[in-house]
Amino acid sequence: MNQLQIDVDSQLLMAFLDGLEDVIVREILNSDIEAVAFLYALKTNISHRCLLVGGGVILSIPNLIYGVTTQPWILLAVQSLGGIGFAMVTVTTVDLAHDIAAERVTSTAQTVLNGIGFGLGGAAGQIVSGTLYDAVGIMDMYVGIAVLGFAGAALGLLVSADGRTGENQPTA
Repeated sequence: MNQLQIDVDSQLLMAFLDGLEDVIVREILNSDIEAVAFLYALKTNISHRCLLVGGGVILSIPNLIYGVTTQPWILLAVQSLGGIGFAMVTVTTVDLAHDIAAERVTSTAQTVLNGIGFGLGGAAGQIVSGTLYDAVGIMDMYVGIAVLGFAGAALGLLVSADGRTGENQPTA
């Protein structure tokens, strides 16, 4: 899900709340900064594969929930998973770029990889979600996005490097 969709979803949820609840919920919804800091502290014990695939799965869960319910408190409960999944994928992307690039160009590799991810990934996401929305409506669009996310995570298990060595390992 892209930032625009997250902002729109957040605004819809905020319409149900006011006052102090609004401030508390905004802090919960904007938890990706804390998640990134936490993941950087733990990343030495977590493999690239685990972070990348786990982040993809966690990013897909809210979409599935958005597609099956309209209850605001349930939607609110899963909203912070977007920040956590985003943090997992972002940390992994930076680490992978650092590991595979020559030392003198690691910063450039990180910038290019993130640019491609946010630029092309965001564009592809808008095209797919817009097409799904036009074809099946809002609720089924979210379910479709979740299915694509889970399929992407499964594909990531098949093609990703295992561990922090960067060497491809056969999957069992």
